[in-house]
Amino acid sequence: MVFLLRGADKLFITTGNVKKARKKKKEKTERVKRWIYFDVLTLLGGLSLFFLFGMNLMGASLEKRAGSSLKILLGELTSRKNIGILDGEWVSRR
Repeated sequence: MVFLLRGADKLFITTGNVKKARKKKKEKTERVKRWIYFDVLTLLGGLSLFFLFGMNLMGASLEKRAGSSLKILLGELTSRKNIGILDGEWVSRR
């Protein structure tokens, strides 16, 4: 017996059992879906590691570059409570 099965993008002919052919096709699409989820999760994990490492490296480099002078500047800008609050508000609005 020859059966004509309709796929997602093509028609194909099988000489076997229609149920087996449909089951195989369903298993294949489920495998593909699982791999797509795995690929997306792997991509997200890789990006998060990249950003964590980048932020750590950037923070260390910034600390090296402007360590003591940045501490002095922040100390002067926040020497009094009211001035510190106004400076924080000014920086946040920019």
